[in-house]
Amino acid sequence: MIDPNRHLQYKGYLGSVEYSAEDKLLYGSVQGIRGLIMYEGNTLEGFVADFQDAIDHYLSFCEEEGIEPNKPEYQIETT
Repeated sequence: MIDPNRHLQYKGYLGSVEYSAEDKLLYGSVQGIRGLIMYEGNTLEGFVADFQDAIDHYLSFCEEEGIEPNKPEYQIETT
């Protein structure tokens, strides 16, 4: 199960939140899909914006190509 309090959420997709102290960079990837969508940012605002842009770009690409986007495959923890 995925804890939604430890992930970004946007349009039904969840993204991981990681931090590289060496690079002073937040980074992550979309969870629960077959494929790799990554995002990053030097600030929290930039990080969240890049996550949302990555999802929007993925969904637009799928629509333009006439393919069904991967749907997340996970259970969200509810406590």
